Amino acid sequence: MKGHRDTVFLTASSDKAVQTLKWQDKYQTVEIPNVRITEERILRAAESTSKLTVRYESSDTSVIQVVEDTILVLKKVGVSMITARQDGNEMWDAAESITKTFRVTDKILQHIAWNNDLTDLELGDADVPLTARVYI
Repeated sequence: MKGHRDTVFLTASSDKAVQTLKWQDKYQTVEIPNVRITEERILRAAESTSKLTVRYESSDTSVIQVVEDTILVLKKVGVSMITARQDGNEMWDAAESITKTFRVTDKILQHIAWNNDLTDLELGDADVPLTARVYI
């Protein structure tokens, strides 16, 4: 069509991207993770979908102290609630903070779980190779 022009309307949004926080897998999978005092420091307990720096707060700094807002330093045996937060920036909204209780111990605590379903085994059944997992 001669003389026909398409009009395109562009809209700009000032909305920021949404980000979320999550604990690293080794802390996520258990209700109260055990950390050994010999670890001394935890550098990345949580991560943000924005990849921006996560900051921490401790409910008991005599057990777990936060250094430079980003490093968890294990001070003594005990329990402390750690809150992770990410305040956002010009591109990202602040993430909803997450809190988890950490237990600092001087012992190796572990849980052993069978990989096999042993519920239907009966005396006289064929041998079953057993495998297990250890969770620390």
